[in-house]
Amino acid sequence: RAFGRDEIIERLWRGEGSVEHKVIDVYVSTLRCKTHDTLIDTIRGTGYRLGRGTT
Repeated sequence: RAFGRDEIIERLWRGEGSVEHKVIDVYVSTLRCKTHDTLIDTIRGTGYRLGRGTT
C-alpha cells in the first residue's frame, strides 16, 4: 500500500504544527541512505510504500 505525503504527515505528526511536504522527502532520503535504498519505493503521483527490501 502506498502512502501519500499528507497521510504520512497526519499519521506521524497527528496534526501538531505545520509540516511541509519537503520534510517527508528529506526523511525518506535519510532512510534510503541508512537502508542502502532497498526499503522504500516511490510511487509516482501517489507517494511511498515499503518495497523491494521487505518480504
